[in-house]
Amino acid sequence: MAKQMRPYLIASIAAFLALGLFAGLFKIWREQTEPNAAISDIGRIEAMEKTGVPDFSGPLIGGGTFQSRDLQNAAIVVNFWATWCGPCVQEVPSLIELVKASKGALEVVAISEDTAAEDITAFLKAFPDLNGNPHIHIVLDENRKLMKSFGVDRLPESFVLNPKRRLVKKIVGSIDWHTPASEEFVRNVRDQK
Repeated sequence: MAKQMRPYLIASIAAFLALGLFAGLFKIWREQTEPNAAISDIGRIEAMEKTGVPDFSGPLIGGGTFQSRDLQNAAIVVNFWATWCGPCVQEVPSLIELVKASKGALEVVAISEDTAAEDITAFLKAFPDLNGNPHIHIVLDENRKLMKSFGVDRLPESFVLNPKRRLVKKIVGSIDWHTPASEEFVRNVRDQK
C-alpha cells in the first residue's frame, strides 16, 4: 500500500512546491509594481492640486475640438464615463440638473471612453439635455490618452477643478450630483480665483 501512495505523495509535494514558488514570485512582482503605481498616482494628484491640470484637448462629439484652456471663470467637472458603464449612466441626470441649476458657474467636460462616436451619438438621444448644452462638452477620448494622463483606472471618475484648473476634489464612482450642498460647493469652487 505504501508503494501505491508514493506517486500521490510525490505529486502532492511537487504541487505544493510549485504553488509556493508561484506565490513567492507573485509577491515579489506585486511589491515591485504596486508601490510605484501608488506613488505615481499620489504625485499626479499633488501636482494637480498645486499647479493645476495641464492643458488638454480632444475631439468634440458633433464636430470641432475641445480646448481646456478655453474654460474660464467657472468650476469645472472633468467626468470620465462611457455609454456601457451602468453607474456612469445612472449619474447623468443629476449631473445635467446640477449644470442647469449652476447657471454658468459650472462647466462639465464629459470625456467618453467609448470606442466609437456613433455609440455616444445614439446615447445622447436618450438624454437630449446633455447634447447642445453650452456648459457640457462631450469629448471622445481617442486611444484613452486623456484617461492615462489623468490616471483614471475605473469609471466613472471625476475631477472637480477651480477656475485656475487646480484640483479641488477627486470622485471615484457614481454620485448624486444635484443636491443643495453640491450647488453651494460649485459656487464656492467657482469663487476660488
